[in-house]
Amino acid sequence: MKQINDLIKHIPKDSTSKQQTPISRWSLNTQKAILALFARFGDLYGELAKSKGLEIYREDKFGKMSSEFTREFQLWCLKLNDLEMDDIARGVEVLEKRIETNSTQGVKSWPPSYPEFRGMCIKPAEKASHKDYIPLPAPKMTDEERKERMRIILQDLKS
Repeated sequence: MKQINDLIKHIPKDSTSKQQTPISRWSLNTQKAILALFARFGDLYGELAKSKGLEIYREDKFGKMSSEFTREFQLWCLKLNDLEMDDIARGVEVLEKRIETNSTQGVKSWPPSYPEFRGMCIKPAEKASHKDYIPLPAPKMTDEERKERMRIILQDLKS
């Protein structure tokens, strides 16, 4: 929400005025981390990463790389901006383990989307978020004893 509010503050009031200050949408550290991440995607997935749009720079109309970042790269920078470098490193480790597991099972690995990668970056909980339950004791009455007891309870209710 803060990022949206910051963007709104910098929107010119009329369409003829120009913006005076650039809007920083993500940190330089995030940009460096995503640069390294996209390079790693290229190593791990090759042309598959390229086909999914995981490229850093746009191509100009002549097929040469320009200095502009791709929309996909910008999206990843924006969406992963709140992660720490340790989180991103953890995500890469999880990603590599998944690729290793898939390759031992003969399953093809696909590059993740940014939400999938965010999920890989999340540190697993050290403890369960719920308490272990204590199981109820096994019943000590037979079916006939339970039926008799229920019959007595129902009689008491009727009277």
